[in-house]
Amino acid sequence: MDRRDALSIVSLIVGGSVVGAGNFLSGCKPKERKSIFGVLDNQQIKLLEEVAETILPGTTDAPGAKNVEIGKFMNSIVSDCYNEMEQQTFLQGLVQLNEKSEETYHAEFLGLNHDEKEALLLQLEEESRTYNQNLNAGQPVHYYSMIKQLSLWGYLSSELVGTKVLRHVPIPGRFEGCIPYQQGEKSFG
Repeated sequence: MDRRDALSIVSLIVGGSVVGAGNFLSGCKPKERKSIFGVLDNQQIKLLEEVAETILPGTTDAPGAKNVEIGKFMNSIVSDCYNEMEQQTFLQGLVQLNEKSEETYHAEFLGLNHDEKEALLLQLEEESRTYNQNLNAGQPVHYYSMIKQLSLWGYLSSELVGTKVLRHVPIPGRFEGCIPYQQGEKSFG
């Protein structure tokens, strides 16, 4: 099985397609970048890291999204793998996220406390679910869906999570289809 087949199967398993997957599967040949730093500025990266940290907070046993520098990952994928329409949806979504935060809590997202951030993201989760169910062909998914997908993808594919949270086997041995599970064991990455 090659990488493309594996990624296609994984996207079906997680229940849909990942935004930008077409470019990712075709080798993600970058377009001419307007900036060597990508399409996101430092403030937007900081906002994305805070959103991702709210979704995937750090614990005593596992690092949070900020620890894996999720904002840099998102900037890279949005800059290199998203098409122009997806990029615009993503960038406008960051503005809309702050507008919704201002409208609801009279403060930008970065100024909210943890409970307010969680409540706002739960509202966006519901809004994105409804929006995505009524999509027309060719229309990009809701911006929050893009942020959440990138958060999960970047977090679970990071070296820190792969080696510290999941059971890391740098050189796997033979395939064993049935391994007894012991309570508290880490899953394989």
